[in-house]
Amino acid sequence: MRKPRIFVLRSDHLGDVILTSGYLDSLVNSFPDHQVELWLAPETASCARVLHPGITVRKLPIDRFLRSGIAPAKAWLETMQAEEYAFGVIPLFTLWYPEIIALGYLDFGQRWGFLNRELGVQPDLVYRELGPPKRTEADWIERGPTVGPFDHEVDKYRALAHEQGLRNTDVEPRLFGVAANGGRSGLLVWPGSSDENRRWPARSFAGAVNSLAPGKVIIGAGPADSVPADELLECLKESGTEAEICYRDAGNLRETAQWLAGFRRVLANDTGIAHLAAAAGAEVTAVSGSQHQGRFAVRGPKSLTIFADVPCRQCGGLCIFDSVPHPCVADIPVAAVADLVKRNETGQCRLPAPRTFIEPDRVFRQLVDARNRRAGLAEKQLFKVESALQAERRLLRDAESQRDALSAAYEALVRENEDLRSRLDRGREKL
Repeated sequence: MRKPRIFVLRSDHLGDVILTSGYLDSLVNSFPDHQVELWLAPETASCARVLHPGITVRKLPIDRFLRSGIAPAKAWLETMQAEEYAFGVIPLFTLWYPEIIALGYLDFGQRWGFLNRELGVQPDLVYRELGPPKRTEADWIERGPTVGPFDHEVDKYRALAHEQGLRNTDVEPRLFGVAANGGRSGLLVWPGSSDENRRWPARSFAGAVNSLAPGKVIIGAGPADSVPADELLECLKESGTEAEICYRDAGNLRETAQWLAGFRRVLANDTGIAHLAAAAGAEVTAVSGSQHQGRFAVRGPKSLTIFADVPCRQCGGLCIFDSVPHPCVADIPVAAVADLVKRNETGQCRLPAPRTFIEPDRVFRQLVDARNRRAGLAEKQLFKVESALQAERRLLRDAESQRDALSAAYEALVRENEDLRSRLDRGREKL
């Protein structure tokens, strides 16, 4: 007899999935007679190899922004409408297109999540393309806790586990199939980041590394990190520090996690790699941007995340500065980072704001103005799209009217021709 199934959807980044791992472990152990099916985005499906072996990972055919178009989303919805689940869990505070489709159109028993969730995208596109949803937005999440938007993700999952009555509310990240490494040594520096706006400069990384005098340095990189890795390698060579780049295959996540566990310390910028390394047991120091000072903080008893205590922290990425990377990460001082690492600090450290942020009131006003300006631009862009759509619809209606008129004219010509033929035939008969 087939086990009843639990639907879980997580459509975002590597680090977010790693942070969810402890909650997923607790969910599996609390429902041993159920099958947990975890739907992941295409780029994070490789996490299956480091999650609880009792989880069945299924790959979404769409990403959270529907960049591949609406057709794969329609096909996925049609497939999923035939599936049966005991209940569903959406452990995301910010909902994207896959979550909107699942919550708006699918029936899978109770819908667990965060009652005060927010939208990362507008559902209008989905409604226009897929038709009216089964339920209104107010009815999307039936059960779950209320949490702060900038609470740490793990603390949100702990609240969700408590609300669900799971057996274990210790939901700290944990990996499976990755063994502890007792002979750890060396320093790994991972300077890449999925968002160049959050990237600590290569020269700053090099300065911190040289202050630590680690001997040979390994520079970690994924396929998309070649530029920051090369920049760091050049900076280290200039200072006489021996270093080499080691590229890792994004698809071999268990092997990468085991490799990370072999280093005594990992100095990172990318939150995904930092979360993975910490869950694997490495001592991790992460230099991070300030837009999410909850979600970006690395968990683990030997982990440290360094933020700048700027007045516009937790802006959600709506930066008021045009510089790349954003000054809340670019201006974090090298000496302070090196000193924190030497002292083996853990937890979160908020360094004093860089000189860029000397007038908090002015910064707040600029932030509000920037948000209003971007909202206005988005509204104008939406109006342009809607106007273009209406123009296309008018052209289509005109074309359909012309088609109908031509069709009517053709039918009239056919009738006239038939009438002429009939009269011609009658004339012949008289002759």
